[in-house]
Amino acid sequence: MENNSDELLELNEQGKVLYSLDKYEEAMKCFLKAEALDPYYQPTYENMGVCYVMMDRYDLARETFNKLLVINKKCGLAYFHLGNIALLENKAAEAKAHYSKAELYGFDDPVMFTNLVVFYEEAGDYENAAAQYARVMRKNPYDLATMGKKAQMQLRAAKFEDALKTAKTMVSTDVNLFDGHHYLYVSLIMLHRLEEAETYIEDMIKRFPDNQSVLFDRIRFYDMTGDGARALKLLNEDFPDAEKYYHVALLKMGLLLQQQKVDEAMDLVEASPALKSDADALTMMYSVYFSRGNYKMALDYCEMIAELGANSSQYYATWYFSPLAKMRMGRTEEANNDFRKASSELKAICLKNPAQVDLYMYRALCEFQLGNLKEAKKIVEYLLAVKNDAAVFHLAASIIYAAAGDSVLAEKHKATAAELDPNMVAPMI
Repeated sequence: MENNSDELLELNEQGKVLYSLDKYEEAMKCFLKAEALDPYYQPTYENMGVCYVMMDRYDLARETFNKLLVINKKCGLAYFHLGNIALLENKAAEAKAHYSKAELYGFDDPVMFTNLVVFYEEAGDYENAAAQYARVMRKNPYDLATMGKKAQMQLRAAKFEDALKTAKTMVSTDVNLFDGHHYLYVSLIMLHRLEEAETYIEDMIKRFPDNQSVLFDRIRFYDMTGDGARALKLLNEDFPDAEKYYHVALLKMGLLLQQQKVDEAMDLVEASPALKSDADALTMMYSVYFSRGNYKMALDYCEMIAELGANSSQYYATWYFSPLAKMRMGRTEEANNDFRKASSELKAICLKNPAQVDLYMYRALCEFQLGNLKEAKKIVEYLLAVKNDAAVFHLAASIIYAAAGDSVLAEKHKATAAELDPNMVAPMI
């Protein structure tokens, strides 16, 4: 028989307050006192179990919820939490079994099925993820938030026809819902139905005239379809202060470089704090100056990338590109010393973390520049054995094999690179 004494309630409330403040150990002391006071009071076990989960003590959490099931074998909430614990331990089948029992005993919160969606999607199991979304939607077929998540999942899974269908349902449910129109437009793009997409984005401009996301999407559409001049014109009209917004500034920079407006691109980088601290934007500028033979400016931008630190996406690339620029400037001895140092340090990093496969390519290119073709070939062969579907790796291999006099392998890897990515640009050597 449950004891609803003031002390029992007070202990649970104190524990919940401490829990909300992330003071889990202190909260647990309150819950354990409550359990000792009345070992049949269900809310105590609910609170204890959740607290143990937050402490990453899954075994104790499972034990607590099983105690709750001894008191009430039809407690759907307990089965729900047991299912969550199973997911945290990557046990999908066990989670499904617990969730089914939770549903059987009246616990029908859609969150348990959306939890399974996340698990299945991360595992690449689209069919099971879609099945869980269907269970959620049965409870409320007009749940637009869930429909939006479903459309996003379908786009990520490259199920573009499915995404288009979901987006159309969203639009028919609420014609003024921006997300529905956005997913519909993106689906048309991904299905290469470009004429329909162009008409649709222009209609979206009329429906959402002040929505900057629509304006941005229209600019990207014309950029993607090869009309860079029109895209740049629209960007200048719609975003006169483009330098303030990272994604807009990055797009504008790319469009300026397409139109060979390098000086304007450089001015944009200088005016945009976001671009000045963005490795990808700085890499674009490095590439432009390198291709134009301005190795001094290329080196300046490369050093700016290096200053962003190891968390920068292009940091390790500078270990190759900086000495390459120095070599082109005639600073051969300094460049060779930098190549040797880079190769040695990259080797040490790769030994500690073999998953950083990109670093193998830069090491191979460093050895290539030093004339150590045998070592460069050995590294690139290992690289391709680990990851054979990256066009840039095959292209680097073709360059190294060509230098080593193996024209057959060089052509083979060059062809593979073109097949994997027809737009691939050769790594700068």
